[in-house]
Amino acid sequence: MRIKQINITGLFDRFNHQIPFNLEDRVTIILGPNGSGKTVSLTAINLLFKCRFYALARLPFKELEVIFSNGTKFTAARKHIKLAEKSKLTTTRIECSYQNTKGNIKNWVPHHRRIKPSFPLSIVEDVIEDLTRIEERKWRSHQTSEIFDLHEVLELYSEVLPHSQGISSLPTPAWIKELLSKIPLSFIDTERLTIPAKPQKNIRYAHRDHLLTPLRSVMIYSNKLGEQIRDTLTEYGSLSQSLDRTLPIRVMKPNGKGKTLAVDRLKKKLEDIEIKRENLIASGLLTHEEIEGWNLPSMDEIQELQIQMLSVLAEDSDKKLGVFDDLYEKVSLFGKIINDRFIHKHIIFSDKGMQVFTDEGVPLDLTLLSSGEQQEIILFYELLFNIEKDSLLLIDEPEISLHVAWQKKIVEDFLKIAELRSFDLLLATHSPQIIGDRWDLTVELTDPKS
Repeated sequence: MRIKQINITGLFDRFNHQIPFNLEDRVTIILGPNGSGKTVSLTAINLLFKCRFYALARLPFKELEVIFSNGTKFTAARKHIKLAEKSKLTTTRIECSYQNTKGNIKNWVPHHRRIKPSFPLSIVEDVIEDLTRIEERKWRSHQTSEIFDLHEVLELYSEVLPHSQGISSLPTPAWIKELLSKIPLSFIDTERLTIPAKPQKNIRYAHRDHLLTPLRSVMIYSNKLGEQIRDTLTEYGSLSQSLDRTLPIRVMKPNGKGKTLAVDRLKKKLEDIEIKRENLIASGLLTHEEIEGWNLPSMDEIQELQIQMLSVLAEDSDKKLGVFDDLYEKVSLFGKIINDRFIHKHIIFSDKGMQVFTDEGVPLDLTLLSSGEQQEIILFYELLFNIEKDSLLLIDEPEISLHVAWQKKIVEDFLKIAELRSFDLLLATHSPQIIGDRWDLTVELTDPKS
């Protein structure tokens, strides 16, 4: 299931935006003047799919409608209600409805009430490791950098926090969570170069943000990539040991059926394996020390027993190197895109993560790269390594800090990656250079009163 169209009505009491998705190309670009609601639209979509209905109710819109490719639709309507029947005080809430393929409608309203937790707020960090308290009633997610107030913490984590009377809202029903989770969603906003550091628990929350220097996203991603490469090398080593232990037995019964590969087919397979090895070494995923050489005799002089042994070795090598297939596809494309942009320097990968060198071989600290260079590393790392298949990625202003020449390249790279990784991309931009000649991908957010 994918998103076919998103409609936002009553945005700022002025705009009614219809955003049809480009399902074939998988990339949709929304553009419009400042104040037309590009960022707010992305934020609303993000909050809806994260089931953050209390935060969604604070945005200035009337209705957000998501139409899915299977003909169903989900609507979140923002309503003003009185706090009491005779009261003049009002609040806003989100009323949800889902219409299935048969036209049947299911409704749900999160009832917000006055908050009176029966537990001390200091335990929130102990129960939810991802949250760091930054104000008396505000917490930051270390994973996403989002800030939640007490309403949202109780709304999002009601299943793990102690029961309270007068909780702020009813837990989101399972059917809504299941529906919206069918399309995993990620949001890359404009503040992407740094990630707030996670403080020690014994530092008083009022001083935490002042004492800690934010972490550079590029360093976080370098460490994550190094860890992923190390995990893959461990898997490669374990599989190698397992296959090597049973090699003598399988040589006598190659392929489990007493058959060997024909000489021509064996020669082609060995050549393909050698090319794959060299590619993995060039990408930084393997070193010469981590693989065994063939030292093959001439195929004209090879004996039957040697053919049997080489057939098994070739099959084993294919399995061993196969553990790198997915990672190699990502790393090789990542390196190609970044190195096509870098001038007088290049990026390499290893179990240590990312490393950048000048053309003269001098290493450069990742944090000393220009903001544009870091932006590119962050954006394409997210696209290649963090986004799930069949998900939706939102990007706000991908042109930030990028030279015009780099802006002109970015959409074509987005198109390649979206097709390769099978996800949909919705981005908001001011830049005609980003669009280039792909105006067929754009949706203009217009002002009906201008």
